[in-house]
Amino acid sequence: MKTAKIMPIYKSEDNKNLNNYRPISLLSSFSKLLEKLVATQMYRYIDKYQLFYKHQYGFRKGHSTIHPLLQFLNNICNDFTKPKPRYNMGIFIDLKKAFDTVDFSILLRKLEIYGFVKESNIWFQNYLTGRLQYVLYREQTSDFLPIRCGVPQGSILGPLLFLIYINDLNNASSFDTLLFADDTTLQISSDNVSELFCRANCELSEISDWFKANLLTINAKKTRFIIFQPKAEKETNIEQKLFIDGTEIERVGSN
Repeated sequence: MKTAKIMPIYKSEDNKNLNNYRPISLLSSFSKLLEKLVATQMYRYIDKYQLFYKHQYGFRKGHSTIHPLLQFLNNICNDFTKPKPRYNMGIFIDLKKAFDTVDFSILLRKLEIYGFVKESNIWFQNYLTGRLQYVLYREQTSDFLPIRCGVPQGSILGPLLFLIYINDLNNASSFDTLLFADDTTLQISSDNVSELFCRANCELSEISDWFKANLLTINAKKTRFIIFQPKAEKETNIEQKLFIDGTEIERVGSN
C-alpha cells in the first residue's frame, strides 16, 4: 500500500545523464481505491467552505488551463483601459521538483489549519510517512529506500495535498497570483516603469521568503518576465532589471 515502483522513462538528449529521464511512480491499485474515497470527501469539504484560493486552477473540477490565460489577459486589458493606462509585468516562476520537496510537517500543519484535525490528521501522517520506493530498470531492481519528503507521485491524493500546501502563496505578496498546481504566474502593474520594477523587486523578495519558509526552491535561471506596454504610451527603452535572491531574471519579448 505504501511502496512505489519507479520506472525511469528516457526523454531526450544524452541517455547517460540521469536528469534526462522522467521517473514514473507506480502505486498499488488497492491504495488508489482508498485514496479516491478520501479525495472525494476532501474535495466536497473544501468546495463547501471555499477553502481553495480562487485563482488556483489546477486539479479542480470545472477548471482548465484556459482559465489562468483568460485571467492573465483580463488583468492586462484592465490596466490598459484605466484613465491613466498602466504597464503590466508578468513573472513566470519555475520551481525545482516542487511536488517532490513538500515537507511533511509543514503539510500536516496546513491540513490542521484547514480543518483536518485529530483522527484525520493522524491518518494523513500515517499516509505520508513510512513510504518506500525502488527503481526497476531493464529488469534490474534497486534497493528499497525511504521517502522522506514530497507528496506521493502517481497517487490520487498527491496533487490535492500539493494544492493545500501552496494554497496560501497569494498571501505572501501584493502580486496578482495565478496558479495551475505548481505553475506560478505573478502580475503587477504601474503607470511608471521605474516604480514597476521597484515594487516588483520588493515583492519578489517576499515571494522568495515564502518559498524558503515552505522549503520549495525557485529555479531563478528558468524564471522569466515580460512587460506589456499600452499602445497609447510612447515606446520606452526599458533598462531596469529584475532579481530573485541576487540572480537576474531574463526578460522575454521586447516593447
